[in-house]
Amino acid sequence: ADARRFAELRRAGFNRVSIGVQAFDDDLLRAVDREHTAAEAVAAVDTARKARFDNVSLDLMFGLPGQTQAQWEATLERALELGTPHLSVYALTLEPGTRFERLHAGGKLVLPGEEAELAMYESAITRLREAGFEHYEVSNFAWPGYRARHNLLYWRNGEYLGFGAGAVSYVDGRRWTREKQPGRYIQKVGSGADLAVEAESLDGEAAVAETLILGLRLLEGLDLRRVARRFGAEALSTAQEHLDALEREGYLRREGDRVRVTHRGLLFSDHVALQLLPDPSPRRRTPAGTATGPAP
Repeated sequence: ADARRFAELRRAGFNRVSIGVQAFDDDLLRAVDREHTAAEAVAAVDTARKARFDNVSLDLMFGLPGQTQAQWEATLERALELGTPHLSVYALTLEPGTRFERLHAGGKLVLPGEEAELAMYESAITRLREAGFEHYEVSNFAWPGYRARHNLLYWRNGEYLGFGAGAVSYVDGRRWTREKQPGRYIQKVGSGADLAVEAESLDGEAAVAETLILGLRLLEGLDLRRVARRFGAEALSTAQEHLDALEREGYLRREGDRVRVTHRGLLFSDHVALQLLPDPSPRRRTPAGTATGPAP
């Protein structure tokens, strides 16, 4: 970690930093091609604190190749010893077309398996709650007052503007992505060209589905009355059948107008999201710059 860079960021007004630790085990870090060591991860936390970053979050991963329950619990304990106020825990995901996905398909990359992953996730929930963390989102835990406000905006499907290469914006039902390649982005800025390379407009049903999928990642759930006021009762009615089915199956529970995941829904949040996905037809793909909405 570069102490000078941390100090420059702090002086510029940044007050929170997230560090991608993944694991406090050098063998596991090598297994997922991470260049840092466990000792360097600890040093990065110390460097951030010396730069006056009190709000530090650590990213941890479970379900890594060859990872055992004992190794995962050791990583959790080391993270707790460091005393950072926010922790994010994620399962390893094999993206299609990646080297890891090909190795796994060929039997050369052995992962713990679904039952072992569930055990790791549940142990994280139990241990971090015991340590005083609020479990406020599927993968996120925080001390009181230290929730990730930036990400809360996304989970509540709020509007946002993104600046810089690859940045995404979402306003008035339109989402667009800026030029991802930094060199081309700089050229376009200099020439005044349109910076958007992808654009997507969501109609009511698609926007409702996205709001539900994101909102149900939060353990507080979401208020269906607010969803109806924002997008219209008719748009919400299409998703109602899926919500009812998920409730019958034990993935969701309702308390008045509020709906949230049960413990079962928490463990199988990807299944909940898949059931709420709309037919692809409500989403309208458009060439960049042709959709209605604010200019990027």
